[in-house]
Amino acid sequence: MGNPINGATNSENSYHCAYNFPAVLLTLGPERWVDLKRLYFMLVNDQQWKVRRTLSFSLHEIAKVLGPELA
Repeated sequence: MGNPINGATNSENSYHCAYNFPAVLLTLGPERWVDLKRLYFMLVNDQQWKVRRTLSFSLHEIAKVLGPELA
């Protein structure tokens, strides 16, 4: 669903990925950030404003999970 290699995802999939991104990161942990970073930046640069807005609302939670060194 959020495969950054595909690049061509529809807006609903991108929105759901952005909405659930903090939970996925929390589940996988900061040691898997290297695997999720590419997807995160793909979502941050998405054309849909609701995808970018959703990520901006959860930025503090993402930073909390990553910790001070990675954030």
